[in-house]
Amino acid sequence: MSESRPALRLVEEQPSDPELLALCAQGDEAAATAFVLRHQALVHRFLSRMLGASDPSVEDLAQKTFLAALRSAQSYAGRSQARTWLLGIANNQAKMEIRGQIRRRKAMQVLATLRLIEATSQGPEVEAKSAGLRIQAALLTLSPDRRAAFVLCEVEGMTALEASTVLNAPQGTIRRWRAEARTALQPKLRDLIDLGDGA
Repeated sequence: MSESRPALRLVEEQPSDPELLALCAQGDEAAATAFVLRHQALVHRFLSRMLGASDPSVEDLAQKTFLAALRSAQSYAGRSQARTWLLGIANNQAKMEIRGQIRRRKAMQVLATLRLIEATSQGPEVEAKSAGLRIQAALLTLSPDRRAAFVLCEVEGMTALEASTVLNAPQGTIRRWRAEARTALQPKLRDLIDLGDGA
């Protein structure tokens, strides 16, 4: 009578981003799905902050970002993290979209919604929504480069080096854009967020 041995459960390690992109370059659909699922929240969040959460083009631009990334998967050389490379593609998509829009009109639409909400309602939920709309409206008044530098460094917590890779600009330029964004936002959002001096 042979002894029964407990079955071993093999836990497969998740492939790294470079491994997934290498598989994507070979046309592996499962790898493409895994890559999109891994990074879709990051890309959506970044684009929402660049364009405004209510902008109807966010979903479309997220899809375009991933399509562009998967089409050029073979060009990913691993010189930066995959998320940095991917956000660079997302930033290019956002800049093209922003160039096609009138920033001031968008900001005024958000502010008009804000005034309507403030005039008709009160309470914590309304205050939170009002604060979110104010932040969104303030971000929309920045140039795309300054907005991107602020969102990447202040909101996503990237270093100037990482942001410089995403935005294809020198670290010194990223720091300048970030500082200029802080200066522009400070008077508009002083009562909502502490922008400090910024390191």
